[in-house]
Amino acid sequence: QETMEGESMEALLKEHTDFQDKLAKREVVWVKVVQVGSEQVLVDIGEKNEAVIPLSEFPADEKPVAGRRVPAVLVKKGRGDAPTALSAEKARWQLGWDGVVKAHAEKARVKGKVKGAVKGGFLVDVGGVTGFMPSSLADLRPVRKPELLLNTGVRCYIVELDKGKGQMILSRRAVLEEEAGKRREKVLGEMESGGVRIGRVVRVTEAGILLDVGGAEGFIANDDVAWKEGAEAKKKFERGAKLRAKVLGVVEGKVQL
Repeated sequence: QETMEGESMEALLKEHTDFQDKLAKREVVWVKVVQVGSEQVLVDIGEKNEAVIPLSEFPADEKPVAGRRVPAVLVKKGRGDAPTALSAEKARWQLGWDGVVKAHAEKARVKGKVKGAVKGGFLVDVGGVTGFMPSSLADLRPVRKPELLLNTGVRCYIVELDKGKGQMILSRRAVLEEEAGKRREKVLGEMESGGVRIGRVVRVTEAGILLDVGGAEGFIANDDVAWKEGAEAKKKFERGAKLRAKVLGVVEGKVQL
């Protein structure tokens, strides 16, 4: 029993020392919320000491609650009557940045939320870190109504990361292209000559109609647009129109309809 108590005490002392070291080095520490005021949050930093975090630094949907632990970083040590000041905002950024660096190294997707539209693109929050998503990398096609993306969740790849400046460039388009490619492969694998497919017109060209059939594009030559009218019949169709078409075959990944 004495041995167990000794080991337990030693572990607690080490934990306390590690906490104080991290706090002094301005690394992220987890602190227990003691009280939530109208403007400040009182937290426990050990040895019967308390510190404050501005309540404004917590997102509206993540308000602190007494008894819970929150991440924080030391901003200013207390002197005299002035309490020790911590920042939850800086802690979230640091934790988010560590996650961003890891995702970039592993070429993994990240989840973000579109915070605003600016000239040339969008500002996206990824775990507390704000990145820039150029308009050209926001969608598969040009974004006509930027306001529709505001406050929406997006999945992206990090295409550029400047560790020195803490900046990143995001691409949602890369994710959409990857998913479209998977759908296309699945659809092509299910294609059978003679089968009937329903698709939407992507583009009407001089040679015929380009049709999207569930993620894969197929081509209807002028002579196959209709039984009698042929090339004249295609004039009736506009982009987005729904058509039924028969699969003639798939040659080198190209669907003939």
